[in-house]
Amino acid sequence: NAQAKSIIMKRKLRSTSKKGSKKGNVNNSDTEDEIPISLKQINSNTKNDDKENELTSRISELEYKERVLALKEREIDLREREAKIYLMELSNFEKKRELEFVKS
Repeated sequence: NAQAKSIIMKRKLRSTSKKGSKKGNVNNSDTEDEIPISLKQINSNTKNDDKENELTSRISELEYKERVLALKEREIDLREREAKIYLMELSNFEKKRELEFVKS
């Protein structure tokens, strides 16, 4: 009789351990109630984010082009100054030649 009870208890333990390994159903109703966002809202938010990202990238691109143009303007100014300096040096060289020619 005692052996029969122990066998029954072992069978119960085995069956409960098998039942515990089954996957239970997850109730998503709690999480859905906490976050009542529809797919339309998500899509509209995504579209708005895409538009903002596009505008931001366009602004960044325009700012980059503006900086490139400013650098080109500075380069042109430097070349103009170099050209003026070169012309002054040529003018000074001609004046020296004329003075040397007059002295001799």
